[in-house]
Amino acid sequence: HHLPSMAERRYQLQVVSSLHSSIQSHLHAIRDQGKEVSAAWKSAVKPWDIKLDALANVLRKYAVTEDIRAVLLRFIAMGHTTDESNALEQFFTGVQMNEQLIKKLVKTLFDTVANVESLARKGLLAPARSLVFDAGQLIGLELVPEATVFLKSTE
Repeated sequence: HHLPSMAERRYQLQVVSSLHSSIQSHLHAIRDQGKEVSAAWKSAVKPWDIKLDALANVLRKYAVTEDIRAVLLRFIAMGHTTDESNALEQFFTGVQMNEQLIKKLVKTLFDTVANVESLARKGLLAPARSLVFDAGQLIGLELVPEATVFLKSTE
């Protein structure tokens, strides 16, 4: 069984090396940009988190232990029913969260989510597409007979 020499397979080695380097670069870019997108997302929802923490405190004062999401859904679907409704009405009619503040928070959220989307498209989409392309190229090398002989002989 003939083992090809390195010189004979120089081109295949260069291609594998280049693809490996490129894939590593894309993975690093995705990791770094993923952190940036995650931080932007946390910043985008922080005002809502603060308001929902205040709502959780009001609900606790009314001895409501259920999840905020379930309480809000029930309140929206059925209206005033129990102590939790009293807590929600207190929260939404007080200075903590009035209609004008909700509109402002929603507008701010839409703007910041648009920024997060832009960051994700710019910082994650291009490296992810390139990663998929380069990985496909690397996988495609196995389908090339000359590369297969070389790759299998190095295992």
